[in-house]
Amino acid sequence: MTDRHPLPFLLAQARELRDTRSRTVREAAQAWQQAQATLDQLQAFRSQFIARSPNLHTGCQGTGGMGDWHRFAQGLAQAMTQQEAQAEGHRQRHAQCQDRLSEAQARVLALEALEARRAAAQARVQERRLQRECDEFAARAARIAQEARG
Repeated sequence: MTDRHPLPFLLAQARELRDTRSRTVREAAQAWQQAQATLDQLQAFRSQFIARSPNLHTGCQGTGGMGDWHRFAQGLAQAMTQQEAQAEGHRQRHAQCQDRLSEAQARVLALEALEARRAAAQARVQERRLQRECDEFAARAARIAQEARG
């Protein structure tokens, strides 16, 4: 007799989905870490750029050089703002992926619990069947022994 219960199939699908979502979480975490590392590099570069600025140390106010410095500083600030937005987007995606993974893991655990209950119920049915067969055998043996005596 073939077991055609859908639970093993559903459990296998749920595990596959959980594993896929686990990989997605790792990828999202990696993207977030890379975006954050790039942001950290930009912030470090900005700090170094400001520290190296000759106008800040010498008090020179040359219009050409100062204009270039300001344009570059504005471009750097804009790049940092974009990178912050990108890092935040990756952080949010990571959080969403984590939530989906938690949901998938909860489904796997629920299906595993159902599978365990189903297996226990099948074992009890099998146990009762075997006990009934033993009782029937014992009753036949007692009947045969009584018939042989009497």
